Amino acid sequence: MTKQRLNLGIIGAGMIGKVHAENLAFHIPTANVLMIADINEQVARETAERCRIPKAVKDYHEVIAHPDIDLSLIHI
Repeated sequence: MTKQRLNLGIIGAGMIGKVHAENLAFHIPTANVLMIADINEQVARETAERCRIPKAVKDYHEVIAHPDIDLSLIHI
């Protein structure tokens, strides 16, 4: 049986957002984090780089509007 990957977005790259990003990236093989957003775009970029997330943005609306994201985790 093949496990389907779930495309995820993360809103908020603070302490809890970073922990969830790392857990999803390194411990949940069926999770595919496509994007992370934070008002502090530098923090979002750093988290994305560390967790191999393809895109980091400042505006959380981009996560919500992304057509390929199945589920968004919100940490505000």
